[in-house]
Amino acid sequence: MKPPRRRRPRLQQSSGSTTARTALSAVRKITGRFEISADRAAVQLRPEEEDGGTSEHIGEIAQRFKEISSDGAAPQLRTEDEHGVVSERIRKITSRFEEISKDRAALHLGPEIGDIISGRDSWRRLTSHLLDESLVFGRIKEKERTIESVLSFSQGSGTQVLPIVGMGGIGKSTVAQMVYNDDRVQDRFDLHGWVHVSQTFDLLKLTNAVTESLTRKQCEFSELSCVHDVLKEEINAKDVFLVLDDLWNEQKNLWFELLHPLKDAQSVTILVTTRSKVVACLVQSVEHLVLGILPEDHCWLLFQHYAFGNKIFDEGSTLVQVGRKIMQKCGGLPLAVKSIGCLLRLKMDVQTWMENWKVSFGKV
Repeated sequence: MKPPRRRRPRLQQSSGSTTARTALSAVRKITGRFEISADRAAVQLRPEEEDGGTSEHIGEIAQRFKEISSDGAAPQLRTEDEHGVVSERIRKITSRFEEISKDRAALHLGPEIGDIISGRDSWRRLTSHLLDESLVFGRIKEKERTIESVLSFSQGSGTQVLPIVGMGGIGKSTVAQMVYNDDRVQDRFDLHGWVHVSQTFDLLKLTNAVTESLTRKQCEFSELSCVHDVLKEEINAKDVFLVLDDLWNEQKNLWFELLHPLKDAQSVTILVTTRSKVVACLVQSVEHLVLGILPEDHCWLLFQHYAFGNKIFDEGSTLVQVGRKIMQKCGGLPLAVKSIGCLLRLKMDVQTWMENWKVSFGKV
């Protein structure tokens, strides 16, 4: 008879090993939540949960990564992470957070800037059809192409939808404003409306806004059927041009509900601006227009206006050369060019510009 097998005593995990696993788990969770992307124009942090607090915690996260890398769990962490993938990821993310923090400090950017870039400010930002075209540089081809499509749609009947698609700050609203204010468009349609939609697609609120914009009469109905009656009566047998700026809704049923009362019009032409190709494909009746970056020569004119104002500098001057290099790092985004130009205009001297250049973009 064999003696009973002795059970090997269970080894107790050391506190260091436990700490390492906890740290590793924390790292994976944190790094999994954040996507750090840097293009030539801006740095965006996109949390999976849109809680709006990302930019405010950059320093805290960077500090936590440092603690994880330097505390007693680090040796154990490296043991479990045999190939050093997680450790290297920590180092890169820590370094990137520090760069972002320095950039923000150098350019005096507050937490709200992150919201503007990522689009979380849409509920606060309102747009209008009003535009000072003397401050617009370029986009003539895109304007003419869109006007040509809009005018051709108005010759028929029914509803036509043309989306303009592009990243935030690329100039979608500006092109829509140029089209809206063009005399050919103003003369061709009986009714014109501009509505800023944003991320919250409230059908009743939006229908009220469309009715109010087209009729120029205050509209605050609490029942959808009431506002539908008013809207149908106002647009009956008329040609309607409507801009829906900053559309995010991806629910097809809500989109159709919004269009439903517009069927009584002679023709309806809708110009939609959106960052999402998914939204564009959902609403379009014709191929959408993808708005690309602004050419460098137009970016420079824009930068000169906001950075130099009415002052004239020699093209060979150090200030102009540094300004050109900074402008090039904006990646053809008009909003970035305008924002950086306004900030640099506050302290228009070579030393300050060079300091911001070195901190934000590297050596000249």
